[in-house]
Amino acid sequence: MKTALIVDPDIGFGFWLGRGLDQSHYESFPAKSVVDATALLDELRLQVDLLILNPALPDTAKLIESLRRSNDELRVVALIGDQPRLPEIAARVDLCCRKPDRSEVKRLEWIGHVEELLPASLFGATFKNSALLRKCAGTLVRYARHRDGGLDDSRRLDSAVAPSWPDWEGHIVQNEYRLERYLGSSEQSAVFLTRCGDGAQQAAAIKVVLADSADREILLPRWERAAALSHPGLVRLFDMGNCESCDTALLYLVMEYAEDNLAELLRQRPLTPDEAREMLELVLNTLDYIHSRGLVHGHLRPSDILGVADQLKITSDGLRPASERVPASANRSVHDPPESAAGIISPAGDIWSLGITLIEALTQRPPLPRRSPRKPPVLPGSVPPLYLDVARQCLQPDPSRRPTAAGLTERLRKLLPTEEVLRPVTPRRSLRIWRYAVPVAVLALAGSGVLLRPLYQIPVLVLPPPALSVSPNPPRTTEPQESHVSAPLPLLPPAPLEAPTTPPLPRQITRKVLPDVSQKARDTIHGTLEVRVRARISSVGSVLDATLESPGPSRYLGKRALEAVKRWEFSPLAGGSQSLPEEWILRFDYTNAGTHVSGERATR
Repeated sequence: MKTALIVDPDIGFGFWLGRGLDQSHYESFPAKSVVDATALLDELRLQVDLLILNPALPDTAKLIESLRRSNDELRVVALIGDQPRLPEIAARVDLCCRKPDRSEVKRLEWIGHVEELLPASLFGATFKNSALLRKCAGTLVRYARHRDGGLDDSRRLDSAVAPSWPDWEGHIVQNEYRLERYLGSSEQSAVFLTRCGDGAQQAAAIKVVLADSADREILLPRWERAAALSHPGLVRLFDMGNCESCDTALLYLVMEYAEDNLAELLRQRPLTPDEAREMLELVLNTLDYIHSRGLVHGHLRPSDILGVADQLKITSDGLRPASERVPASANRSVHDPPESAAGIISPAGDIWSLGITLIEALTQRPPLPRRSPRKPPVLPGSVPPLYLDVARQCLQPDPSRRPTAAGLTERLRKLLPTEEVLRPVTPRRSLRIWRYAVPVAVLALAGSGVLLRPLYQIPVLVLPPPALSVSPNPPRTTEPQESHVSAPLPLLPPAPLEAPTTPPLPRQITRKVLPDVSQKARDTIHGTLEVRVRARISSVGSVLDATLESPGPSRYLGKRALEAVKRWEFSPLAGGSQSLPEEWILRFDYTNAGTHVSGERATR
């Protein structure tokens, strides 16, 4: 993830702009002066990728020079008025822009404009991840084609403009596939609902990609390789090729249509442990299949786990050889393994992504990354122990220490042999069925006493005692017979039932202290600002020490959170003074109306 520093006297504007940059994979830090920005950088030791500043502030030239010394690829944007005067820092600024209006649409347009134009202003630098450069190259290619084809100037101009994908509904691709409904898009590609098969009755998804934005010599063979695979956990690819539609050169891919994906489900609720295990088994089995063929997924996310009819599947259009090198990208997320920063993809990278996805499926949010890539992410203590153990193995920073998909599958079988035998075998359910599983189950059990029992119990098989045949008038024998059976023992009175031992209750937070934040500071908050604190709790329940785990964009709010945590109190542990201290992650969500606090036990 890239880092953005916003320096402007209007700190509220900095927070507002920062929220938009967060959606563009930036971690944003606002400051109202160069002095505050310098103090923030010294404390957090940040490497800034994008500097957005008001050039009217003093000492801006010194700030730019100091940041360029630590990062020669720093981009600098100056916020200007109608008549900018930049005599001192003009040579140090890459782009000059007016402030965007305070609206969601204008903010997104401004950020997109900056990201597109910024690299083009660095004429002596390399063009890395520049959408503008791709557009220029595509325009030149299209211009040459249209010139050779004798098209007029107006059509040349229209072809250089990125398509408005929703307007493509109703178009026909390859004289066969009608784009029935727009499903989603990026700048270079879009996905539509279509029909295929005999009589064109089967619902399918078609992905169209601008040919000028992709390398067909790589993309088409990749799709053809994936189409040759056969596994029930992979989305099937039906047809692919290149064509032209609306005077635009395209690559197209027709594949199975998915009604739902895991990312959409997690916006409503987390998976239950049983659902998580079902998902885990399916993904592990599928990854083992593609890894055994020298391929990797390379981009496993909740949005890549789909519900196709009544079957869970993962996407297959991005499968690639494990030996393939990919360009290192600054737009990395916690789902990407640490080694991906060097452009390395491998089966071990898929295992890392699966570990992140597992935690996200159970908690509705991915685990919090640490600042050092040599340390695993922070795992929440609320995750069931089995899945916590699996996630720890998957999220080893060293790829060589992560297990294989086959190894994890075998470990699951060994850990839960009893449950595997006792659990009835049921067909795989799609995400569409998962969505309604919980409400239906609750309605079915609402009138019974089952809801009064614990939700998860270990099944115990109780064998009945052997039946004894008792006759009220046993027959007398005429001849005495020697008995080899000992006389029955007299019945004993039932032993008094012992009261079941109550397991110790988990530690509770007995006192929460809210941070002391002035109303003037709250007035600068737009939306929600999150700060996380790692605290060490003694056996008697007092806070021994605390550090900022995730400081958020405000040094002031982070400091207030630390001060408040030191006054929190917890219930004592059952072991008394012999128990070791525990570590907790305490979360503070600041809004302009107040502060919401929560906490959970941390895992190493």
